Amino acid sequence: GMRLSTKLGAHVLPGIFPQISSTDIRQRLLLGNSVKGHLTDNVSKEINSRGLYGVGIRRQLKSELTSGRYLHTLTVSRNAINLAIRHGFDPEQAGFAGLLHDCGRAIPIPKMADFIRSKKIPFPAFLKTAQRSPMLLHAHISEFRARTAYGIRDKTILSAIRKHTLGDMAMSPFERLLYVADASAYSGATEIRAASRKNLDKSFALAVRGKIADVIDRRQWLHPAATGVCSEALEHL
Repeated sequence: GMRLSTKLGAHVLPGIFPQISSTDIRQRLLLGNSVKGHLTDNVSKEINSRGLYGVGIRRQLKSELTSGRYLHTLTVSRNAINLAIRHGFDPEQAGFAGLLHDCGRAIPIPKMADFIRSKKIPFPAFLKTAQRSPMLLHAHISEFRARTAYGIRDKTILSAIRKHTLGDMAMSPFERLLYVADASAYSGATEIRAASRKNLDKSFALAVRGKIADVIDRRQWLHPAATGVCSEALEHL
């Protein structure tokens, strides 16, 4: 191996090196997992003081959300990263989408309709939703706040955040990934979780079916957008 590498112009460094990549370190920082022993104190301090690699976003979310919602956020982010690695998407995009998917929940549910109005955020069947099920407004608020309060410019991340609750007639594989990462975070989602490891479309279809069945079982109002998502998703069951 030594001869071959010098032939290719590489220099072999003596020593034992840790089995960790910069990608793994960034993911740990994003999720708030320990990076002890992997970074020098100076680098860690610099990352923390500047809030790099999602550290600042996590800090802000922790101060804005209830502890339960914040923990849910970390679970969804972890799910999204794992699904991205498994299915060939960008884990960093997935991690940020998971982290910010519910940042709109910082607005109390009774104030969501006013928030949508005051910011002129387009929303399908707005009046009926505000009246029947205002919580459904949170994903569009999350997209708006991810852009304005958290500085996210990546359209892939923003559209996945917007579609993670109601879905959409047309959903890209990345948007399905976030929808599934969110649905998988709830207890009782064993079938969705198991399917998501093998087939994203199938797990998406199961998540959509589960969400609609739950609305019907609880005799709640079914948003008209749900029927479009349903016809699109259920082909994969």
